[in-house]
Formats: sequence, structure tokens, C-alpha cells
Amino acid sequence: NDVEAAAATSSPAAELEALIERLERVTSRLERLPQLRARTPTPPALPRALARRPRRCHHRHRHSRFQRKL
Repeated sequence: NDVEAAAATSSPAAELEALIERLERVTSRLERLPQLRARTPTPPALPRALARRPRRCHHRHRHSRFQRKL
């Protein structure tokens, strides 16, 4: 009986069975994802400086941060 159990765990059919079980677990988790996402609060918005890239200025050379370090 123990030999049969050992053979069952190592047989390709048993491996397939285990894989299918894992797949089912993953898919059920995926199906629950939208509900989980709805439950979690939305992340805080990025500060505007980070969210919006500054426009390239037409007088770039006048900005102190672009001046050459002497």
C-alpha cells in the first residue's frame, strides 16, 4: 500500500493532478482580485512635482539649476 502511494505521488498523472489543483487555486485568487482591489483604498496621489514633468523652458540658461558650477 505504501509502495502504491509512493508510486502515485511520483506518477505523471498525480503530478498533473497537483498542477491542476494549483492552477485552480491561482485562478480563484485571480477572480477575487477585483473585489480585493475595490476594498483597498486608492494610493495617495503623487505630489504634482513628481506627477507632472516640468516643461522645457525657452530660457533654460537663466535658471539657476542649469547654470554652470564655477
